[in-house]
Amino acid sequence: MGELIKITETNGKKVVSARELHAFIEATERFSAWMLRQLQYGFVRDVDFVGCKVFNALANQELDDYALTLDTAKHFAMMQRNEKGMQARNYFIECEKQLYKPLTPLEVAKQLVLSLEAQDRMQLQLNEQAPKIAVYDLAMSSNSTIDIGEFARVSQLGYGRNTLFKKLRDMGILMKNNVPYQNYITDGYFTCIEIPITVNQQTEIKIKTLVTQKGVDYLIKKLK
Repeated sequence: MGELIKITETNGKKVVSARELHAFIEATERFSAWMLRQLQYGFVRDVDFVGCKVFNALANQELDDYALTLDTAKHFAMMQRNEKGMQARNYFIECEKQLYKPLTPLEVAKQLVLSLEAQDRMQLQLNEQAPKIAVYDLAMSSNSTIDIGEFARVSQLGYGRNTLFKKLRDMGILMKNNVPYQNYITDGYFTCIEIPITVNQQTEIKIKTLVTQKGVDYLIKKLK
């Protein structure tokens, strides 16, 4: 079935332009007078039609228009009482039949395949994001930072704690003592804290490296 009058969607309803219908059925009245006469039959704004604007390139200005539901458009066409009005009415009836026509088994199968493919794509995206989400969750639960060992455990990037330290040293991110170079701290990827450790009544200060939320994103991108 060819498209006689363009059908679009507004607020979940199939609608047509009153101006396009007015032109198609070859109404002789000016559009504003024709529209006013149609509305006298009790059609309800925001139920049967909504006001809108259309740009007229020839006049170089916006004109008033109305988006009519298919039922309203059928009534308008029928009230024209000419061949073009009847043609438009039958066209809208056929469009409604196509909208509510039951799907064939083949169409149902195609929609099912498309739905399953969409679910697979969504699951793949979730799987890809899962390590990052898990690390972010852990970072949020620990004052927005996470230590290297925990990052290695939950990031699922395939590195253990010691291997990850070595990898970051090889990449020039950490120094030999596993403390980040200053530029990575300045950029907000890491922070360091001092932890006092007592051994044989001797207290030493150990520097512990923590990854920030910004660093989590950075490391996942660098290590993937």
